Amino acid sequence: MPKFKGYKASAVLVIMMLCCLAFGGVAVAGGSDSELSPNVVKASHTYSYNFEFDVDIEAIVLGDTDLVVQFPAVASGTQFDLSPAAGHAVEVGMGVTKSGYQYMQIVPTIDNANQKATFRVQKQNLPMTGNVKYIKIQGLKVKSTCVPDTYTVCVSSSTNCFPTICKGLRVVETVGSVTITSPVPGTIQAGGTTVTVEGTVTDACGNPWPYDTWPVIISVVDSKGLPAIDPTSGAVVCEDQLVAAASDSLYIPNYCCTDPCSGNFICPVIAHTVRNPGGATTFSEAIKVPACWQYGQDYFIKARTVEVKDANADPEIEYVGSFTTTPDLVPAEGLEDGKSPHIAKGSYHVDGCLETAPHAWLAASDVVITSGPGVAVAIKQMAPPNEYTNSSAEDIEGISDDGEIPFNKPVPVKVQVIDKFCHSTTVDAALKVDLAAYFKSGGGKDIAGNFYDKIKTDGGVEISHVYVPAGQSSVTVYFYANAASINKQIYVEERSIIGGTPQVAQCRAIVRETDKVYLEIDPKVVCNESPRAGWPLSAAVWVDPRATEDFDVKVELYDPSSTSQFPCNFAEWATWDTTLNVCFNAKGQFEGHGDVYDEDGDALICEACHGWATYVHPWSTNKSHFYIYVDKNAVGKTLQAQVTLKGKVTGHILKSELITVGPFISPVELTRALDAESWQTLSTPKYLANGTDCTKYGTFADLMPAGSYRLIVSYENGSWKVKTGADVVEPLKCYYVKTEQRKEPGPDADYWTAKYIYARADDPSESMPPMRTLGLGWNSVGVSVQYDCSNTFAQADPAYHFLGSICNGCKLVYNPGSSLGNLAPWTVLAVSQGTMPAWMNDPNYPVFNGDNYWVYLNQTQDLAANIGLELVDP
Repeated sequence: MPKFKGYKASAVLVIMMLCCLAFGGVAVAGGSDSELSPNVVKASHTYSYNFEFDVDIEAIVLGDTDLVVQFPAVASGTQFDLSPAAGHAVEVGMGVTKSGYQYMQIVPTIDNANQKATFRVQKQNLPMTGNVKYIKIQGLKVKSTCVPDTYTVCVSSSTNCFPTICKGLRVVETVGSVTITSPVPGTIQAGGTTVTVEGTVTDACGNPWPYDTWPVIISVVDSKGLPAIDPTSGAVVCEDQLVAAASDSLYIPNYCCTDPCSGNFICPVIAHTVRNPGGATTFSEAIKVPACWQYGQDYFIKARTVEVKDANADPEIEYVGSFTTTPDLVPAEGLEDGKSPHIAKGSYHVDGCLETAPHAWLAASDVVITSGPGVAVAIKQMAPPNEYTNSSAEDIEGISDDGEIPFNKPVPVKVQVIDKFCHSTTVDAALKVDLAAYFKSGGGKDIAGNFYDKIKTDGGVEISHVYVPAGQSSVTVYFYANAASINKQIYVEERSIIGGTPQVAQCRAIVRETDKVYLEIDPKVVCNESPRAGWPLSAAVWVDPRATEDFDVKVELYDPSSTSQFPCNFAEWATWDTTLNVCFNAKGQFEGHGDVYDEDGDALICEACHGWATYVHPWSTNKSHFYIYVDKNAVGKTLQAQVTLKGKVTGHILKSELITVGPFISPVELTRALDAESWQTLSTPKYLANGTDCTKYGTFADLMPAGSYRLIVSYENGSWKVKTGADVVEPLKCYYVKTEQRKEPGPDADYWTAKYIYARADDPSESMPPMRTLGLGWNSVGVSVQYDCSNTFAQADPAYHFLGSICNGCKLVYNPGSSLGNLAPWTVLAVSQGTMPAWMNDPNYPVFNGDNYWVYLNQTQDLAANIGLELVDP
């Protein structure tokens, strides 16, 4: 609201007089007061009153006297109220001239019961000699009576040094309140309709306002205080819908709504008071209810009225003041003006609607109403997020016009009942809505999918229509696009009859294959991320989003190095199974290939003489697993794997990307060269893999080449024992092998190679490092220490690691030497003799996996291996 200059906030009562008194034999000149017009003020308003008058009195006469300001007596409860002045200093000036006076700050004594204020003039604030020519009292705050009339206010002296001077004061008729009685706060009214605003107007005493046709301006604003928009003046739009192309006879645009947030302001309306005999003075007028919900649905009904009669003619509000004399008769602004509910004097305007003359205003307390929906006129297709709360629900958004939807996934379709502004509204009786979805096919239409009352996997039933329940505004169904609609533009329609008129809501979208199948392959035994041949690979399959039906999974294994072209380059050296078998060189029960036909299924492209093996990927499973088994001889080869899924219900096909694994490296993790036709020693740091019987660990037959040895002996518990090829090779034990002569000529004819392929554990209990109890005296032991998997010849570690568990009793360690196949360069270690070399040097000498040493103990000790079997996680 713009600010306007008003009248002074204080009424000036000028009382001029000449007084002549005799005091102490001193003569004082006298005279008479001037004629002044009475001040004009509003009823029940507070003003700062000023009193001025001329005197000619010796200063000593005024010292320690009282000045008394007397307001008139009025009926109890309507009198002038001097309490605003209580406790507040008032400026009192006395001097020889109006411009040459001295101010005093005097807190008056207030006698509100008798409507008077008393000022004690202290002599120390007056000149010691000379006469006072002028007296001024400024800023005495008094609230006027509520009863309009002309009153007299008087000033006197307690010593009667001057006659009592009185001043006329006019209190004019003033509106005391304007109140909205209807609608009540919280009323919900349909946007676009009208609401009747009723209320009362009283005077300052609370009595009915005594005038008919007194104007009350009624307006409506939004939550930001801005004038509300007239909902019926906005543009007509087809919300969120495309306009049908001339060539597209299938497309039907949705119901077109009026935009309630565009257009002109709702102009204020002018109500006029009506005096009701023996009752209240009332007003009543209808104003339009907004329908724009941009800043919320709550709106504020406002009412204001002209507070007093003034001289400003105002045809805009059909009001002409009764005062036609000088502007001085217009009441001054009180201290309350500009503070709610009073509005400082000024014009009121709403662009394009109303511009008033300046007036003093009084406002009613705002009433908040809510703009609600109107009557149902149409249906609209919404695109809500999935509101289904069951854990199996997909997080899929609904259909948006010309958007994309997934094939065979539950797409929520919300049928919304709307009013003429496209606001959601309820129906009085259940509303039937027919459902249809189709795409163009030649000159006709083909079904694009089916509707369900809820998600199929949660017991959804296929439906062709649905009801919006009475008292509700919407209903949600679930649409599943069929395989025939993939990559096609489809039309989803809802059809109903509202108010006897057919209504259609339609949206079009493209159906896309959004399901993706992923294949992940994880080799179970690797070295530096390279898979070892002969060990299984774990494979995981999952559909994103989760599968909505059971799928048959076809596992396809290919060899890119094959001379055959894809898809006939089958990896015949690889098989698969749905169970994990942590055995070396195990085989799966299924082959990764089968007969391949062309797209039509007529011509045989690749002949395998059998079909493809499959397993079932359940609909609600995040992942399903199978395992690939690679032959031990696939060293240097690379495997390519792919899965093809076929829906058991829809027949829908999903195919993963081709995953490449490899090349595969040798399964051999340690080799040991043994001279032919001699005694050689060997040991193993771990149990070995058994390539023929997975229930046992590896034997000498698994470690040594066939025909490479004549005799194997082991020194255990103080005696020598003979071993056979069928005996298990045990960690921490040493074996002496009498090798045979090599029969074939060549550079390798003078030695044999032992090849170590370590077993794997599928249970934590099997992965614990083994231990061996050693007795007093000499013990023949094998080495078991940590190693680098990429070093298959010399796997070394410091001696203190290997001998850590027997240091207390170990006195000497003897190395039989390289002539027996050992790799260690030293001959004797003394690791616990208390000597400096035994403390600093010997513990750091290397020991090697596969070596055999003699250890002398002076007490029984348990030798612990440094490593156990690698645990394979299924």
